[in-house]
Amino acid sequence: MIPTVLVPAALVGRWWFIPPVALGWAIVVVGTNAGASAGLFFAAAGMAAANAAVGVVFHKAVMWVVRGLRVGGRQTGRQLP
Repeated sequence: MIPTVLVPAALVGRWWFIPPVALGWAIVVVGTNAGASAGLFFAAAGMAAANAAVGVVFHKAVMWVVRGLRVGGRQTGRQLP
């Protein structure tokens, strides 16, 4: 169940993606459980938000490494005086 939220967040890699995913996952969890309560809704939303945040951080870390390797440690562009 964790990859259901983590992988799309890692692919998108944007912070705004976390709240919609958390809300959507909470709706799915509560909708598929007949005896669901409000506590289950908020717990599912919290866990989904945490998993999505990990996915976004993973995306940001990978992009930081890739961009660092691509530049090769050199500064590019115009130097300020």
